[in-house]
Amino acid sequence: MAIKVKSFDFCLNAFEMRKKIEKRSIKTIKGYMEELLRFKNYLLKNNTNLDNIENIDKDVIIEYLYYLTYKKVKWDDHPTNSSTQIGLTPTSINNTKRFLSVFFNFLLNEDWIKESPIKNIKSQPYDKNNIKVLTKEQIEKLLEQPNKHTFPGFRDFVLMLIILDNGIRVKELFEIKINNIDFDNKYIKISDSIAKTNKFRFCPISNKTINHIKELIHYCRLEYNDPLVINHFGEKLTTGTFSRNMTKYGNVINDINFNCTPHVLRHTFATQYLLNGGDVFSLQRILGHSTLDMVKKYVHFNDLNVCLFHNQFSPIQSENYAYRNNTDINNKNNKLKNIKPKRKVIFNAK
Repeated sequence: MAIKVKSFDFCLNAFEMRKKIEKRSIKTIKGYMEELLRFKNYLLKNNTNLDNIENIDKDVIIEYLYYLTYKKVKWDDHPTNSSTQIGLTPTSINNTKRFLSVFFNFLLNEDWIKESPIKNIKSQPYDKNNIKVLTKEQIEKLLEQPNKHTFPGFRDFVLMLIILDNGIRVKELFEIKINNIDFDNKYIKISDSIAKTNKFRFCPISNKTINHIKELIHYCRLEYNDPLVINHFGEKLTTGTFSRNMTKYGNVINDINFNCTPHVLRHTFATQYLLNGGDVFSLQRILGHSTLDMVKKYVHFNDLNVCLFHNQFSPIQSENYAYRNNTDINNKNNKLKNIKPKRKVIFNAK
């Protein structure tokens, strides 16, 4: 059966409608559309004929991924962009590839294309264990950076406290309203309409964080249905503005040799939670992950942390295993003393 020619715009609209029929979340559909519209803009700049979706072949996809890897300026499509970074990270590029794969698989299932142009294109390798986290000393320095005598500074300080307190996703935090916070039972309610996973959960908050949240609410004169995170004009703050502020605060600290982002605070919470004795099962629920495997991506143990855990939990290190007998091999009462080894023992041998 001959495949009818479909335009890129026709396919894009059909894809969006299908995801709505499938009851995908608003945030998920928005993510798909933003990624596909970025791809469309690239195709238009490169004079690709979009009247026929089959004009987008494997070579076009490879050229696009090459552009993202080596030529694209980070955030160049943002109106207040100040970045000079060339090329996106493997994680970002793999996410783009995943979005495109879902789109073209949809077209393939509809018989609008003969073969997915992204088929057999491998994802870029990346270090899954290379998760950036802050030390306790760096956390203290970071929280000292915002000017707490100004509204933006105090607001950013409170936002950083919340993420460090429970690892909430920054996009979820920016959707919180005052009525989502239970000050008596000390948690933030993440409704299914807010949560990335579309699943309701509670994010605990400590007394210190609650007190600072109350200060922010009182200063801004916020009411029950108002958003927690606002700008100077009383409107919702964008995550991009907060992320740029975070980068600025982190750049002041000399011993932070990576970009300090809200997600770094989420990683930091997860790591510190476990180091302080928390368990992975409660951490999974707090972070809002559906599987335990996802939690492992957020937890970074370097060699020092492993040694700390070993010293704390090794049965030999436990006081219950304190040496009750003298086991010194040179003790005159030790029967081993008169037993000669069959060969000479050489210590520190190379």
